[in-house]
Amino acid sequence: MTLFATFGDNQTNKYTIRVEILNYVVLTNAAVSLFGGLCLLSIWQMDRTQLFAKNIALAQLCNLAGVMSYIAWRSASPVLQDVGLGGIALFSAAVFSFGTRALLQLAGKAVGQVWQAAAFVLLGLTYAILVVNGLQHIYGWLNTLIYLGVGLYGLRLLWAHAWPERLAAAIIALLGLNFLHVALLGEAGLTEQLAIGTVLRVVLFLVFAISAVERTRALSERMRQRFEQLSENSFQGILIADEQSVLYANGASRRILGPEIFESTESPSLQRLIALKLLTLQELSEMTQGGQPFSEIQRDALRADGTAIHVRMSSWLTQWDGKPAVHILLLDDTGRHLAKQQVAAGQAELEKQRIEFVERSKNALIKTNAELEMRVMQRTQALEQANLAKSRFLANMSHEIRTPMNVILGLLQLLRGTPLSSLQLDYSDKAESAAKSLLGLLNDILDFSKIDAGKMELDIQPFEPERLMRDLSVILSGSTSDKPVELLFDLDAAMPAAVMGDSMRLLQVLINLCSNAVKFTPEGVVIVKCSVQGSTATEVTLRFAVQDTGIGIASENQRHIFDVFSQAEASTTRRFGGTGLGLSICKRLLDLMGSTLTLESTEGQGSHFHFDLQLPLADRVVESVAVPRQPQAGPLSVLVVDDNAQALRLISAMTSSLGWDVDGAQSGRQAIGLVQDRLASGHGPHHVVFIDWEMDGLDGWQTLERLESLYPPGQSPVVVMVSSHGRERLNQRSERELSQLSAYLIKPVTSAMLAEAVDCAFQGRGNLRASPRAPVLRKTRLDGMRILLVEDNPLNQLVARELLRAEGAMVETADHGRAGVEAVAQATVPFDVVLMDMQMPVMDGCTATRAIRRMLDGTPLPVIAMTANTMQSDRDACIAAGMNDHVGKPFDITYLIEVLRRHTGRISEQEQRLHASAAPAPLVPENSIAWQVALQDMGGDQDLFLQVLGAYLQELPLLPDQLAVCLQTADRKSAHRMVHTFKGISATVGAKAMAAQALLLEQELKDPQSDLASLTSLPSFLKELQHAQAELALVQAGMVGSV
Repeated sequence: MTLFATFGDNQTNKYTIRVEILNYVVLTNAAVSLFGGLCLLSIWQMDRTQLFAKNIALAQLCNLAGVMSYIAWRSASPVLQDVGLGGIALFSAAVFSFGTRALLQLAGKAVGQVWQAAAFVLLGLTYAILVVNGLQHIYGWLNTLIYLGVGLYGLRLLWAHAWPERLAAAIIALLGLNFLHVALLGEAGLTEQLAIGTVLRVVLFLVFAISAVERTRALSERMRQRFEQLSENSFQGILIADEQSVLYANGASRRILGPEIFESTESPSLQRLIALKLLTLQELSEMTQGGQPFSEIQRDALRADGTAIHVRMSSWLTQWDGKPAVHILLLDDTGRHLAKQQVAAGQAELEKQRIEFVERSKNALIKTNAELEMRVMQRTQALEQANLAKSRFLANMSHEIRTPMNVILGLLQLLRGTPLSSLQLDYSDKAESAAKSLLGLLNDILDFSKIDAGKMELDIQPFEPERLMRDLSVILSGSTSDKPVELLFDLDAAMPAAVMGDSMRLLQVLINLCSNAVKFTPEGVVIVKCSVQGSTATEVTLRFAVQDTGIGIASENQRHIFDVFSQAEASTTRRFGGTGLGLSICKRLLDLMGSTLTLESTEGQGSHFHFDLQLPLADRVVESVAVPRQPQAGPLSVLVVDDNAQALRLISAMTSSLGWDVDGAQSGRQAIGLVQDRLASGHGPHHVVFIDWEMDGLDGWQTLERLESLYPPGQSPVVVMVSSHGRERLNQRSERELSQLSAYLIKPVTSAMLAEAVDCAFQGRGNLRASPRAPVLRKTRLDGMRILLVEDNPLNQLVARELLRAEGAMVETADHGRAGVEAVAQATVPFDVVLMDMQMPVMDGCTATRAIRRMLDGTPLPVIAMTANTMQSDRDACIAAGMNDHVGKPFDITYLIEVLRRHTGRISEQEQRLHASAAPAPLVPENSIAWQVALQDMGGDQDLFLQVLGAYLQELPLLPDQLAVCLQTADRKSAHRMVHTFKGISATVGAKAMAAQALLLEQELKDPQSDLASLTSLPSFLKELQHAQAELALVQAGMVGSV
């Protein structure tokens, strides 16, 4: 009592008891609001869908806070009074807000927003009214608006629901009426109305509690009914069990396990389920105690009547009456399982049958394979025999064809050694070139199968590019005489003197390309180019190109132009002839040489074929072209006359490369004008005139006739006609016209051909006059050499014997290998060398060579093989039999002589005498010093060259002793420096072979692992040193004698 007396407002004693009762009512109201709000919140937690109950509960809690604020306001403390006043306003507005949210759940969003907006307005009004007036009216009016509005509107909306909802709405409305009384009476009726409100709240909360319970029970019943309906209609069995019994089983479970197990009114015993092998007690216990349930298993079980079934089961943990239980799904999989077993049994049977079939098939296949292998072996043997027969046939054909060709070429060489007219000599040259070309073509035809099978082998030998181009010129000469086409050479002046390669195959490629170019060029120009693309000390890269101004090749036909038997168009064969095999052979031959044939062509404008060859420089030095000079000092002056601009340019460039002064004229009239100007200036006539035959306006003959009238008597120049016409057309010219010519060349020409023609003209040996060939140095290159020629063919014997005897050799012959062995054994004076044929009757060449080696027992005797078989395997067989070298048939006499001299190491005395007496410029042997190149490198200063050469020859004899001292004292550094210096000086004087040997020795000395006591390159170095000393002495003697 005294506790609440402090809340009094110092009124008279008659109100004291009423105030205390009011205080108790307020506290009771607060307690009921707290209890009711918590109960409603618990209901909301159980059913989250009842947002209406949630908002009413929150409103009651705010009402509680408002009551507590009221108590604070009625206290004696001014501070608490202010706080209580603010709390009453704040929590009254909160009650109003949660009330409107309850309406929001009942009436919809629009109505709720209106109420909530009104709440914020009333919040401000409430605070203002509280400051001016007392609390009771405001508190009453707020609660009246909230509860009466919520109750009446809720009653309207919830009338269709069950009675608890209706009753709750009615009580809320009564609360509103209760607070309306408070609002009207103020503090006078506050106590009674708060008491009534408290009772109404208790009833309201009980109604909500009953409603929640009823709703939960109804919801549970509906869920159970749905579960039973779904469960009974499921084709899967559903069991719910704990550790004691089966709590639930649907109809499908009864159908699967049998109804007998569920006949008892009591729950089926777990022992029964365990007896049916559905699950074990341990599995059930582990799952119910928190173990892992099985997702899906398959198991063989029993029905209640003992029938075997196969089931699939899955399980998970669940709750049943608040206790842990296991939910089990059953599926009778007996039919599928039996079908699966039957399928497996069928598959096993099929697998068994398959294995048996495979075994039978395997045995049959093994038998069939054995038969096929036997047939394949027989066919292979037959093919091998056929290939062997084919190879033998090709070899025999090759041998039979090469043999008469060897005779033809040999007789032509002998014929050229007899006195011939210039026309006869020209015919013999062309016959020899044509025979060589025919031999090459025959070789291609016979060996095409080797190309196709990839078995073609190259014959790598040293050759001269200039000589190759000259041979090409001879073969192609006259090929354009019947059409307005110029065939020209454009050769690089830096082209090396000699390289290593297969000249025969290279010539074949160039012949094919040039023949095609001429054939497909109705008019215009065909230019054959050879240029140096790059070089090192040991090799050079040459680019060969054939360019024409013919019909060209369309781009769509260029893809297959290199195919076998393919031409640019189907009509090409009819128009121009040919088989389409040439370019294919060219491509494959160049593939063997490591090059690629490239085509650039524009239809209607011409074609350009080119390829690059990387060729090693030849070890031997070949004879250089001697540049003819007039007796007076100074270079020759030359006039070139040709109406074709490209011919004029190329021939002028060739003569310029020879060191001559050149004037060019593109017509006869222009040439006449140049000569007139030259004579008028007092320079005198040109030394040489190169003139074309057919030109526009004045032709070559008419131009020569007019030029002859301009020259002073006795000062006519050397005239060389360079034409595309063959020599046979010269017979149509008069003797007077022919007398104007000193020489006649057929295009295309090389610089060497021009120089040789001028040289012959100066020596009175023009190629238009009948004159026996003067003997030259090479005729006695084998003087005194004793040669045994073992050859079974009489014609081959004749040719080889006469050619070798013409070179000064003493030749004996033997008809077969056994006769050759006997000749070696019976010789009183030993032979220097033996030339041995390979295929002979009685005894072949290999057997004879072995017999000679055994008989001589180590005594050196060079044996050189001569055979028409030029494959690498044939060479290997010769070397294996003990032969020293190999020369193919038909042989080149120059190359044969070189091989003989190389293996005998002889230089005849007659050759040395001829070298010493030759003037003005001695001819040197083919394996000699390239002194002309060295002289040219010194600017043609002969005195300087002789000075350097003399010093070199003075030091040369001292080198062996000096080198021996360095090697004996193990002074590797000094020896290396000495050889290095000597290498450079040797190259300066043109001793390239000596420089090459010095390079090998230098490299060996540079290697610290090499043994100074046994240097492998030293013997050949010293041998070449002696050879170079002798050769350079001859060069020195010849040059000094000519000064």
